[in-house]
Formats: sequence, structure tokens, C-alpha cells
Amino acid sequence: MTLKSVNVLSVVNSKSKISTQIIDGKEHIVINDVVPIVDDIVMNGIFYPADEINKSYMTLNDNLMPLDHPRINNENVSALNPQAINNFYIGAWGRNVRKSNDKVLMDAYIDRKFAESTEKGRMLVNRLDDMMSGKNTTPIHVSTGLTYTPDNQSGTSKGKRYKSIARNMKFDHVAILPDKQGAATPKVQNFEGKGITNHPHTNQVDLSASGLNIDLTSTATSNDDIINFFTKDFVVILDANLVSEQLKVFISPEIERRLNLPYSNSNGFKEGTVKDYILRYSAHIGSFTKTFELKGNHFIGYVRNAQYIKTRIAAPIGSFMKQRINPHDNYQTLVWSAFGLQIKRDFNGKSKVFNARG
Repeated sequence: MTLKSVNVLSVVNSKSKISTQIIDGKEHIVINDVVPIVDDIVMNGIFYPADEINKSYMTLNDNLMPLDHPRINNENVSALNPQAINNFYIGAWGRNVRKSNDKVLMDAYIDRKFAESTEKGRMLVNRLDDMMSGKNTTPIHVSTGLTYTPDNQSGTSKGKRYKSIARNMKFDHVAILPDKQGAATPKVQNFEGKGITNHPHTNQVDLSASGLNIDLTSTATSNDDIINFFTKDFVVILDANLVSEQLKVFISPEIERRLNLPYSNSNGFKEGTVKDYILRYSAHIGSFTKTFELKGNHFIGYVRNAQYIKTRIAAPIGSFMKQRINPHDNYQTLVWSAFGLQIKRDFNGKSKVFNARG
């Protein structure tokens, strides 16, 4: 059986889930309630039924948690592969596996000293320390590696279509994904910069299986599912934040490529792209704009109104001549400005700015 990966959700998005514990005389970072898989989810066209998960989820206990999925010669391999251990292991593993309603839960343990001895481990430890101190609350994601026997039956689950069912599952590892980490933010005198994606007034929308469970980049996600997301599921969030004006939405190149596909295939009769149908039927979406600053299943949107989001100018662009010490020195001009981004809530405490990823 080929090792598969299932991208499920955030490891943690709250510092209350992170603590420290002494094990064998060494400090460990503990992350509670990590969710490696959810009952009856459909990911990339594969259905993971609850009855099959119930038979196998205990194989997650004491599994390794490498940083990213181990790959050798461009192929997925077990986290127990010796080369995988050398290149991907950072002293992390899962324990206390259990079920809570429709979710499998586990606790992640990270040996701080071991992790800090590797470059990848130091990156993760620094991220978790920033989360515990409140400096960086960007969620960290996990992806589950498992093997299964495909059962080529089609159907729907939770409104999503699938073309195969996963049987005889055996869980190999739960990978911590470094590519889901937030980009580095500028710091000035120990103050961390805030932008649209990490501002405390931005509404965070979870597109992963623990949230709205939609991959807007995948061809396995049907056109109807994508349109229903923008006309129904996402609208529920907008209504909860009292949004009555249209949103300007910025999307990743991967999402744009998916939205630019024809709505109907060659045997269909409806002309236009998926994007055309969203703009036609979703009254809340004003426009889509591609930006190379976003990657994968990630978009941001906001009501373009200075009541909710605007730039703040501390110092307009100015130019100043730099001092010339010697007669033959070049003339140099210093051009600089200082400005920031302000995101505000309305008098009901609602924000009109959204960051969606998963």
C-alpha cells in the first residue's frame, strides 16, 4: 500500500493548548488536543468513514511527528525509515490518543533540547514560544500520513463528493507542516508588525477539515461545492459579522487557476467559468484579484471602507540629502516614509476583514 497524506487542520491556534512538562528529567513542550483526523471527511476525493477510523485510530499512539512528510527520492516513506529519521525527526511524538465526538484527539510531545539541536526543530520551538508569549498566533498545521486499501465506490459525505473509500487504515505519522507557517513579520524595538493575516481584529476562517472543509485549489472539489461555499457557507460567516457591503477578495494563484476553469465540461452546455458563476450568484463578492503573496488554499477579503480598514500615515514620503564627507563623494538621497495598516471593529464589535486558509 502506498503511503498517503491527509491534510487535516491546525495543530494549535491557542496558547492555552500549549504547556511544558518534565519527562525523564527533560523539558518537553506539550500541545493538547491535536486533531489528526475527523470522522466521515472527504479529502482529495477520498472518503474516510467513521467505522474505518474507529478500527484504526489507536495506531496513532506513540507515532512520530516529523517536521513535514518524509520523502526520499520524491516518494513518501514511513517516518520510521532510517533516512527519514535522520532528515525529518525533531524529537516529537503523539500520545494519549482518544475520540471526542467525531474527532480523533492526541497530545503532541516535543523534547525541547532534542528539537533545539536541529535546525528544523529550532524553527518549531521558536514558533511555539512565540505562540505561548502571544507574539505570533498564526495557526500551525498538521497532516496525517497513513496507508489504506482503496475501495472504488463513489458517493457523498457531508455534502462533498468522493470517488473512493479508505479501508484498512494504518496510521504511520502526523507531520507538522513548516510550509503552513506564517511569514516572518518585521520587528521594531521588540514590537511585531501586524498585517491583514495576523491582525487581532481580522476574522480567521478555517478552510480545513475541522472548519469549512473546502479545498478551493483542488479539481477533486466540484464546481458546485465551490459555488456553494461562496454563496452559502462563507455567507454565514459574513452575516455573523453584519457584512452588508461587497468584499474585495484577493486569492492565491492556485485558487485563481481553479476558479478560471470552465463551469461545464465539453459535454456541458453552460458557458462561463466557475469565477463567473460565483460573481453572478454571490451578492457579497465584489471582485477576485490574484496576488502572488498568497499560496495554496488561502484568500483574504475585506470591505473596502475606511471605517473598517485603512492606511495610517505617520510620515509622508520625504527625501533628504546624505552628508558628503569628501569632494569626490557621490550625491546620495535618503527617501523614506512611515505608515501602517489600521483594522477596526464596528460599534457591534464586528470586523469586516477576513483571512481564510486551510
